[in-house]
Amino acid sequence: CSYQQMDALKPDGSLSAYVQQCIVDSGGYGDTDGLNTILKRETRLKYNQSIYAVPLVAVNGFLIHGNIDCEPPVTAATCEVLAAICAGFVDGTQPDVCYVTPAPTVANCTQA
Repeated sequence: CSYQQMDALKPDGSLSAYVQQCIVDSGGYGDTDGLNTILKRETRLKYNQSIYAVPLVAVNGFLIHGNIDCEPPVTAATCEVLAAICAGFVDGTQPDVCYVTPAPTVANCTQA
């Protein structure tokens, strides 16, 4: 599927051919292929630089990783990052955005 997408971008097949050759040159990706040098280098970098997951957000000392995008309508119930921020407040002191359904977004803030 990804090669089809690449070929849609570059109908001459040059992009998918480049990627396929890069995979072969770096050692492949199958169980019977050799050691993938790019994957090995990136894995080593991950451990040496203490990279756990990208993207990563720290909120109140807790790490939230994975997809941190919040699709509209944004609410504390549907947005893990907003929920974590709101959870850091003592009950009754949360800002209004923690109670609004949906929470303000750039789209609906500029419409006002």
